[in-house]
Amino acid sequence: MRHKCKEILQALGRESQADGDSPPKRREVLIHWDPPPAGWMVLNTDGASKGNSGVAGDGGVLRGDKGEWICEFGESMGIFTSMKAEFKAVLRGLRIGKSLGVTKLWVQVDSSTLAGLLKGDFQCSVAHMLLLHQCQELINQVGWQVTISHCFREANKVADALANIGCNLQSGVAMYERPPNEVKELLFADCIGVGWPRRMIK
Repeated sequence: MRHKCKEILQALGRESQADGDSPPKRREVLIHWDPPPAGWMVLNTDGASKGNSGVAGDGGVLRGDKGEWICEFGESMGIFTSMKAEFKAVLRGLRIGKSLGVTKLWVQVDSSTLAGLLKGDFQCSVAHMLLLHQCQELINQVGWQVTISHCFREANKVADALANIGCNLQSGVAMYERPPNEVKELLFADCIGVGWPRRMIK
């Protein structure tokens, strides 16, 4: 049976090539974290769920326009989906930015769906409507300018690490007075512009 399946797959492959339907070519590019423009701060956030739904956490980091560290957080959330964890991370990050008096904030998330929802490009499900409304209320408050964009996960490694730390917290939110050891090297790599390889379609 295994031999027969192999023959079928090989035949399909030859037929596809004969028809000119070759698989899309991929190339490796280097992805790096982008600092914000002068006068702006950047917030990277991420959410994680071990099972979806499962034990969830979120995290985020706020940095200045030279890549300098401002603050970080990690949060234990209990049992949540990954999308709810993503929303909660942005919401907490926005609240922190507002409380610190940030006037220009660039929010980077590695979920294109989340970015589209926050910008109003996609229709939101009922399950996430309240969190979306809370985020948009903060985004639209007077006194600051907020822009939302999608980034590749290779450019969001610090937030990803903090979200995983959040999953392992006993409870509540951890606000860090200094970067935890798990993210120090990642912060430095971002600051000096290290690129991480990613395979992309040409």
